[in-house]
Amino acid sequence: MNLMPKIWLMSGVVTFCYWFPNLVQAQVVPDSTTPTTKITGDCLVQCDITGGVRADSNLFHSFREFNIGIGESLYFVDPGVANIFSRVTGNNSSEILGNLGVTGNANLWLINPQGIIFGNGATLDVNGSFVATTAEEIAFGDRGFFSANPDSQENLPLLTVNPSAFFYRQMGQNEPITIEGASLAVPDRENIVLLGAQNSESIPGVSLQGATISASQGNIQIGAIAADGIIKIDPDFQLEFSEDIARGDITVAQGSVIESSGMGGGSINIRGGELNVSGNSQIRSRTLGDTDGEDISITANTLNINGGLISSSSSGAGKSSNIIINTEILNVSGYGADSFQNLIRRGVTGNLSVEENEVSGIITLANNTGAAGNINVESDNIVFTDGAFLGNAIYSKGQGGDIDITATQNIELIRSGVLSLSALNSVGNTGNVTINAQKLIVQDGSLISTSTLGQGEGGDITIEAEESIELLRTPASSILPTSIFTNSVSPNSGDDTSPNSGNAGNLNLSTKTLIIQDGSQISSASGLLIGEGEVLPSGGAGGDIKIHADESVTISGSSENGIFPSSILSSTGINSNKPAGNITIDTSRFFFEGQALISASSVGEGNGGDIEINADEFMQINGSNETLPALIAESSSGVGIPNIDLTLVRGALLAITAVGEGGKIKLTTPILNLDKSSLISTISFGSGNGGNIEIEASQKVEVSNDVIISTATLSSGDAGDVNIDTNQLIANNNSIITTFSSGLGKAGDMTINADKINLESGGSLNATTQSGEEGNIDLTIADSLKLGDRASITTNAGNQGSGGNIKIDTGFLIAFPSSSITATANNGQGGNIDIKAQELFVASPNQIDASSDSGIDGRVNIERFNNNLRNNLTKLPDKTLERSNQIVSRCGAGDELAQNSFVYTGKGALPPSPLDGNFYSDEFLVDWGTETSEFELHQVHQSPNTEIVEATGWIVSDRGNVVLTSEKPSQILLPQYWDTCPFGNDK
Repeated sequence: MNLMPKIWLMSGVVTFCYWFPNLVQAQVVPDSTTPTTKITGDCLVQCDITGGVRADSNLFHSFREFNIGIGESLYFVDPGVANIFSRVTGNNSSEILGNLGVTGNANLWLINPQGIIFGNGATLDVNGSFVATTAEEIAFGDRGFFSANPDSQENLPLLTVNPSAFFYRQMGQNEPITIEGASLAVPDRENIVLLGAQNSESIPGVSLQGATISASQGNIQIGAIAADGIIKIDPDFQLEFSEDIARGDITVAQGSVIESSGMGGGSINIRGGELNVSGNSQIRSRTLGDTDGEDISITANTLNINGGLISSSSSGAGKSSNIIINTEILNVSGYGADSFQNLIRRGVTGNLSVEENEVSGIITLANNTGAAGNINVESDNIVFTDGAFLGNAIYSKGQGGDIDITATQNIELIRSGVLSLSALNSVGNTGNVTINAQKLIVQDGSLISTSTLGQGEGGDITIEAEESIELLRTPASSILPTSIFTNSVSPNSGDDTSPNSGNAGNLNLSTKTLIIQDGSQISSASGLLIGEGEVLPSGGAGGDIKIHADESVTISGSSENGIFPSSILSSTGINSNKPAGNITIDTSRFFFEGQALISASSVGEGNGGDIEINADEFMQINGSNETLPALIAESSSGVGIPNIDLTLVRGALLAITAVGEGGKIKLTTPILNLDKSSLISTISFGSGNGGNIEIEASQKVEVSNDVIISTATLSSGDAGDVNIDTNQLIANNNSIITTFSSGLGKAGDMTINADKINLESGGSLNATTQSGEEGNIDLTIADSLKLGDRASITTNAGNQGSGGNIKIDTGFLIAFPSSSITATANNGQGGNIDIKAQELFVASPNQIDASSDSGIDGRVNIERFNNNLRNNLTKLPDKTLERSNQIVSRCGAGDELAQNSFVYTGKGALPPSPLDGNFYSDEFLVDWGTETSEFELHQVHQSPNTEIVEATGWIVSDRGNVVLTSEKPSQILLPQYWDTCPFGNDK
């Protein structure tokens, strides 16, 4: 056997190990700048690094290569210092695949500008904090630098103070920090700092792939730089980026976790250019004890969350961490539309329990008595899509955190949600939601909501969008409509006794243009009782809805499946004795179209809410009710509005009540147009009184094509009144303005003040009661009342009710054939009809009737009157004009000329001569008798009087007569004058 090759091989190995022992052991090679640095031991068990250069509480090591292999352990021996600094001066990155630790309590700093890689299986075993950076230098105040490019002037013993900054001087050579499958953790209340550099667009400055970074109750700082610059660090290991420094990208992917949790959650600060969180990755803080968690703070040019989660939670009495995000662009996408709808389906049954990998977005939670943290987001543009969430939830006695979102440009939600919630049986209040943006778009089933499912109060929603707020499209697959809403519900205990639910929060929206279309909704509801697979009414008060839109409000259409109308709703439940919230809308132009709905209702003991709409320019309300034409036909026959399923009603403004008092509907605008089967109604279903309808339109109210304006009671409560004040009221094509009672309650009164009222083609004013007290109609019309074909003014009483009274005070009343004015009753007494008019024109066939089928007929009284002429007479003055300037120095007219004269005598005769006598003495005055102020008026039938008008000018006719005129003529023809008399004085 030839043994020579084996002998030579073994000899070579021994020789290699003798001269390069450090290269074999974990590939850690010291350089000559810290000559006392030594590596001892077996790295497969544990290598120790000793020696170095000490400067007071700081210890420095320097290496040409620094790598740890798989399964190896490398420890820095702590001689009792505060910080151990290790730099790499060679040209290769550091790859850590094993365990890196410190034997004592010192903080460990690792510096390699060529890059640092923590691979699968890499771990930390330190008792202090850990810092990894690819900076070239660390500054120590004004004492000097610890540089990866040392020079001969370096004096390490002078660096006795804490480090103050990281210097990047030669970007393009600095490399990133990559953590792939590693788990880096520090003990409680310690810190982890990762600061990398990005020199390529495709490679981020810091990258986490399936990695875990953990600092229980401590501080995690992650940053990336993309250009030369200085990053400061303070004694608490907080990084400080200047505003003008270029930040590098950071990636958190493949299920990576950045976590600072424990008995009082710690803080997480991330500073980067583009931060990407994806693949079920999480940035989270969990507070376990009584101490409040510290903030999660993210500053980036762009934050992309795609199937990832940024969250904080509290399981004790401490408050969970606040989440603060400052970015130019925020994009959050979830796990798809189906996942989003599944979460909503569980939520409406009260189940707010979700797994972390089911939610993508930004959330804070409170699971015990602690409060949920606040969420503060500032960005230029924000987009949430495909099941993304931003919100908070409480599950017990804790309080919900506030959500504050500000975008200098747009916020868009697509199949996503911004939610502040409290779970079933919780008693804490939900937080408020505040949104500020240029434009807010909520679409495709997205939600913005504060909802309490327990006894706590619901939070308020405040939205200010300078340009527009747009709620668009409710898909057929949506469990809930696209909506902005506050809500309060209670659990179903299975009996009649259930915990009181809290009050729903208020909604305040301010913008230039508000659009609600295709089944979208703004609502505030309180008192829903959630049971097994069912939702029943219960509980507290509804919140107020206030909308201010400088230019316009448009509400139109319904959802794809027709289930959800575009709507603004306020309601309380059946077991609630609290009122529904009010709805107030202020705008310039109000458009209400299609199958839209505005409703304020109370189906319990609470009062219904008011609906008040103010439009500075005009209101256009166009309905789309297939049911209403049939209702109008039935009402026109004297039956009124029957019991109908109001869930089928569209194109309507409704104020509904049961036991409590109904809210009013008030519309204020110059021009109100109602068209196409629209409905405005206040309704009482029980013992509560219905609300009033008040309309103030300075120019015109026009209702056309099967429109109903109605106050109604269907039980023992009284219907509300209808009050209209306008210049012109037009009702045509079977449109009805009515007050109605189908039960024992009183029909409401109708009062209309207008200059003109025109009822055409079946238009009618109607007050109807079945058994209750009658409703009256009072019309005060300055100019004229016109009743066209099939037009009617009617009070009607069925059963034992008495017919209401009709009072009309107008200038002219014109009734065309087939029109009617009736105050009738079946068994009760007919109502009275009183008409006062200057002129009355009634064309046959026509009807003015105040009869009763079985009871006493009512009275019809018609009074016509003329203008009082005395008011148009002008009293002449006692004194005539001054005579001295009234005599013209002209010759007398000759016989040959046409002679004309104009005589103004005043109250008496002329003196003998213009120059003789006292013209103003009593001797020339004629006694016309004593003036009396009493005139006997006789009612006569005559054509309209010609108005007496005072003369303001005069002309001379071709025959020489002076004619007085009411307008100053453009030219006055006068007789010819001569300067000298053409005739002899003897003439």
